[in-house]
Amino acid sequence: MLVGNRFRADDVRVFTSIAGLPAHPLLVHLSVVAAPVGAILLLLWATVPRWRARLGAVTVGVSTVAFAASLLAKSTGEALLPAMGLSEHAPGQVGPHAQYADLLVVAVGLCLGISVLLYAAQRWLTTDRFTRRETLLLALRALAVLAAVFSLVMVALTGHAGAQLVWGNFPN
Repeated sequence: MLVGNRFRADDVRVFTSIAGLPAHPLLVHLSVVAAPVGAILLLLWATVPRWRARLGAVTVGVSTVAFAASLLAKSTGEALLPAMGLSEHAPGQVGPHAQYADLLVVAVGLCLGISVLLYAAQRWLTTDRFTRRETLLLALRALAVLAAVFSLVMVALTGHAGAQLVWGNFPN
């Protein structure tokens, strides 16, 4: 497991339900929206020069929400496993979805980290302080594109695997 949960699933500190319903299917939607929006903003910020001045803080903010939402969705998903007779060590049919979720948290975390670095370098780093500023910005923008694409792919794979678990046997 790439990203762990420091609380056991039966620990009362894990947020497991909202109004008697499992929290995961309710909270996962924030991650499903925020992660791709953050990734698309990061792509635009990295590739469209005229938008760079306006998208920095917004991208960092949305990426922060996306990372928090992804951690929360993953945590509440892990908390559902015992109710399904499963565990993190024996996730059964949930395994692929859980593995994708681990990678999604990594991808969204990379987007957040790169967006913070890019924002700081773009805003506060001058050529007087660092003569290779433009090279650094170019490298961060290239990493931003890769992280954003990784995040978008992982959102799609994680969501698809989760939808198959829920709706895979839905009658035609």
